[in-house]
Amino acid sequence: MMYSAQIAEKSSSSRKKVFIGEEKMLCKSCGKILKETDKFCSKCGATVEVGESESPVYNEVSETPVQDELKESSAYNEVNETPVQDEVNTAPAYAQVNEIPVQNEVNQSSAESGFFNASMTEQSAGTSMMMNQQPGQVNNYGYQNGNHIPPEPQKKKKSPVGKIVAAVAGVAVVGVACTCVVNASAINNFVKKSFSSPTSYFQYVEEKQMKEAAATISNAYGNYLDQYEDIGNKSANGEITIELGAQARAMLEVATSTDMSFLEKASITYESGFKDSVMGMNLGMLISDKPVISIDTLFDMNSGMAYFLIPELSTQYLSTTMDDVTSEANIDMGVYSDIVEAMPDEDTIEDICLEYYTTAISCIDDVEKSNGTLEAGDISQSCTVLTATIDSESAQKIAETVLTKAKSDKNIENVIKDWVNVEKVIDEDAEDADTVYEEFIQTVDEGLASVGDITLDENITMTIWVNNKGDIVGRSVCAGGDEVKYSMPSKGKKVGFEASITAESENYVIAGSGKVSGNKLSGEYKIAANGTEYVNLEVKDYDVKKMEDGYLNGTFIVSMTPEASTALTQTSLVSNYDLQFDCKSSKDSSEIKISVLSLDQLMGALTITSNLKDKVDVTLPSAEVVVSAEDETALMNWISSVDWAGFTASLREAGLPSELVDSIE
Repeated sequence: MMYSAQIAEKSSSSRKKVFIGEEKMLCKSCGKILKETDKFCSKCGATVEVGESESPVYNEVSETPVQDELKESSAYNEVNETPVQDEVNTAPAYAQVNEIPVQNEVNQSSAESGFFNASMTEQSAGTSMMMNQQPGQVNNYGYQNGNHIPPEPQKKKKSPVGKIVAAVAGVAVVGVACTCVVNASAINNFVKKSFSSPTSYFQYVEEKQMKEAAATISNAYGNYLDQYEDIGNKSANGEITIELGAQARAMLEVATSTDMSFLEKASITYESGFKDSVMGMNLGMLISDKPVISIDTLFDMNSGMAYFLIPELSTQYLSTTMDDVTSEANIDMGVYSDIVEAMPDEDTIEDICLEYYTTAISCIDDVEKSNGTLEAGDISQSCTVLTATIDSESAQKIAETVLTKAKSDKNIENVIKDWVNVEKVIDEDAEDADTVYEEFIQTVDEGLASVGDITLDENITMTIWVNNKGDIVGRSVCAGGDEVKYSMPSKGKKVGFEASITAESENYVIAGSGKVSGNKLSGEYKIAANGTEYVNLEVKDYDVKKMEDGYLNGTFIVSMTPEASTALTQTSLVSNYDLQFDCKSSKDSSEIKISVLSLDQLMGALTITSNLKDKVDVTLPSAEVVVSAEDETALMNWISSVDWAGFTASLREAGLPSELVDSIE
């Protein structure tokens, strides 16, 4: 390799400060400065080729005597001053040395000189090791079979701080988003309350409340329609059960001098269905869950025949004609189907409820806003109080707006005409739908003509209590001295409740508090009249969510207070009795159990269950098993074939008293 150097003499001293400016080779892959002897980059392992990019780098050289003479064709090592191998002469020439003052401190240049000496020593040692290493072996200096093997690049360890910060930031964003979603109603309500007039805010919360109420009403109504849709092709079954506790049976035994142990439980079961103009019904009686007697009844609407079978007595049906009964039944079934079909759908009900209520509310413009506290039971809640006043002028405006809307409302027109058409099926002489609707329009016009005559003796005051989410949790409507009010403040999971009616100096109140767990409410309430508490009401597991769908589920225990018992019956013994209602209901089934308890002991209970099914199994009997009740001879033969012994045996097995069974025999 050729060096181009320029030596500048700074003084006449025998020692000169010399800087040699060199153009060093750089690796094309990673930019590391290369030595002139390198064939591979020691950093990334890339092969060094002739003509690598060069950049001038100036290295300070220790202060040494300057050579008297430099041959242009000779190459010298900066540190060891030895000629470089001829094979490197093909390397590119380097830039001339720039004259730069050398620092006076010898120790610093000596240290750098020592670094270069160490590098050369390492290279020499590497060359020596290559001479002695085994084929295929990689020596300590990274050579294998004379070729340099680049070291594996070390992966830079990433600090976990960035990931932690990102994770914390993500959690924070999600938390803020969730908070905004959960509190969206509260935020929206705050904006409406703060930046709207009292009248606008009043109309906003009333419309919001009515939307929820209308949706709940229409949903429950729709579920009811679904139950009875296509009722002609469905079947119903259920059971009515009476239970008597030991104390009640003992009281009956004393009163009748008869063993009443068999009355511990008695049931009547039923199942009915309608298919292909045939209506079937089965009634059965069980005592202590043991079948006693049953009867199957079939009505053929086409032939007007009725069939009866008592399996415990005979395997043959008795048949008779019942023209009057079947005719009425046929009409009733047809009318019932028409009524269900004529009823408006749930969307229509929701629209009517919402539109007419919001129309009336929009006519109220005298509203005052304040802050107040709503109380019920032992629960209180801070609320925004909105008080709207309806005077004669507002009442006239409400009446005119509602009547005008009703006059052109297609929903109202369709409902009226559909109902009239059902009435027409029952009574052919009834007026037709168009005539009835015209009469309705005439009535509306008369009302509009007399709107100006509406005069209120006293203004109507409507007060609502609104929580921070914009929900109405209390309402009061006052006219003169009369008032209807309900309050439902809440605090966490605790909910207070109070509903009262005051009219003509009479006051009736139900009040108390409870706790909501999931969708179920449990609490204790009292019913009072004119300041005297008469009834205690305990509520257990009342399902609020299912009630929105129209299904009552929960337990309700009613008991009389001692004061009320004494006032009504002249004795306080009645207060020892509780009346308990256990209710379960869903789309296709319901059950209600009414129990009488005395000091937590069962006195008696009545249970009624019902179920709806889509599948109906109703089939007329074949002629071979039918006996005409109108044929006297055939009827007598049927009576003589009755298995009375088997019937009485089933009565004894059910536990009926012997004297009762003997009387039947």
